[in-house]
Amino acid sequence: MSPRWWRAIRAVSSIAIVWVVIALLPSGSLQSALAQASPTTFAVAFVVHFLAHLVAALKWRMLMGPDIELSAPKAFKAQFSGLMGNISPFGVIGGDIIRASVAINECGRASTIMLTSVVDRLVDSIALLILTLIGVLLIPGGAGAIAALLQGKLALLAFGLILVAAAVSMVWLWRTTNPRLAGIRNASRMFVEQPRLIARALVLSVLVQLTFVWASS
Repeated sequence: MSPRWWRAIRAVSSIAIVWVVIALLPSGSLQSALAQASPTTFAVAFVVHFLAHLVAALKWRMLMGPDIELSAPKAFKAQFSGLMGNISPFGVIGGDIIRASVAINECGRASTIMLTSVVDRLVDSIALLILTLIGVLLIPGGAGAIAALLQGKLALLAFGLILVAAAVSMVWLWRTTNPRLAGIRNASRMFVEQPRLIARALVLSVLVQLTFVWASS
């Protein structure tokens, strides 16, 4: 099948997915929401969201390191393909799988890209947690709610279990001689040896999430 036919199929599929999403929305909800927003507001929100997703794609690409031959346009393609996957029954996980699959199809290096996708999702989750804690602290009684949660030790226990599981997995990964895991082992070493890379990604993630909040408000 020629590339022109593949592009036509992708375009028709995208239109069909958007139509299904609109059809699943409660009757009149989309129309009423659009009626409340001026064309200028809608255009600004669309552009801001679009640019924020471009930054998110560059952040994901940055985490892969310089050894991965994935250009910025291909990273954008994978990012927006993943956004379409977010509306699948698997939600964000489905979107991450599609994004990684598109990138792997473009340049290979499956192990590195899959690990990078997991790290990118963890960074985004930490950024959302930071913004959530800041938001809770800004509301009346928020500090007391956080103190009560910490006193219950549930949050500390969950965080500790995650750290222990991550440490055990890292030790096992570095000691294993399985050649299939060599790519993941090398990529994990890159993250450990370059903590500033994770820090830069976290800063970008916080800025992107703040942008989404501002554009949606």
